[in-house]
Amino acid sequence: GRVMKIGYIPDPFGHISQMPQILKGFGIDNIIFWRGIEYDQSQGNEFVWQGPDGTELFAVHLPKVGYCNAMSLPEDVGQAYKLIKGAIEDLLSRETSKSLLLLNGVDHLEAQPHIPHSVKDISV
Repeated sequence: GRVMKIGYIPDPFGHISQMPQILKGFGIDNIIFWRGIEYDQSQGNEFVWQGPDGTELFAVHLPKVGYCNAMSLPEDVGQAYKLIKGAIEDLLSRETSKSLLLLNGVDHLEAQPHIPHSVKDISV
């Protein structure tokens, strides 16, 4: 199978300072994480995480609600728009780039088959 070259660590309750070194040792140069640092301590949605030895990773700090800021997206376009708008407003309050990460896939929910159509309808 294929290998995911993303340091996806969404749900720990802390991180060791050597995480950049560990991930780089596996050929991974980025990390997406949630818990582990307080929001007022992070530098926004995206930043460079530097380990004690100078090793750097591109880091994405997930929103306060974690890896589910666009979960359970309603089939109704108006309701879906409201949910997405709220998630985007939250992300924009910490924006450091023009990329915003909206996450619908959650490990304890079924896939939503209407998502492609909803996204198309919302973006029109």
